Amino acid sequence: MPARKSKTERRLLGTWRSDRRRTLLDWRFKQGVTRSQRERLATIFGKLTLTYTGVRVRGVYGDQRFTRPYEVLASDSDSVAICYYDSVTEEWRIQHIHFEGDRYWIALGPNREWFRKVKVRMVYRRAIRRALARKALLKTDARYLTREEAHGRTSLR
Repeated sequence: MPARKSKTERRLLGTWRSDRRRTLLDWRFKQGVTRSQRERLATIFGKLTLTYTGVRVRGVYGDQRFTRPYEVLASDSDSVAICYYDSVTEEWRIQHIHFEGDRYWIALGPNREWFRKVKVRMVYRRAIRRALARKALLKTDARYLTREEAHGRTSLR
């Protein structure tokens, strides 16, 4: 029997971030939920970032990180169904992802969580900010060399 070739869904590839505003706009709270409970729930959304490659999804939520394989089961004009291993429930799960423009949503019970496609420029800026925030490996007086200093050093040539 030949090996099964994995499908790739191009619309899914890239980085996606939870869209708190859109999620809460559509969210239907149960009767009797207090304002403080709504505010506490609101803090959950907008923090999860998912990056899909052809065979893996990487997630970051605060200081938690995970990577897990996934497989595209089927797709149509506005959605895709994937299968992934959930380490919490220790079982394979099917997730139906519905696309609308540069966003997608997944069902959370009777509600939806929305994700927005992260532009490459935003990813680049975030990476630059992280790199600049790191401490320097070399101890320096934290200034650039002048042109004369750089030309005067033979070790830099």
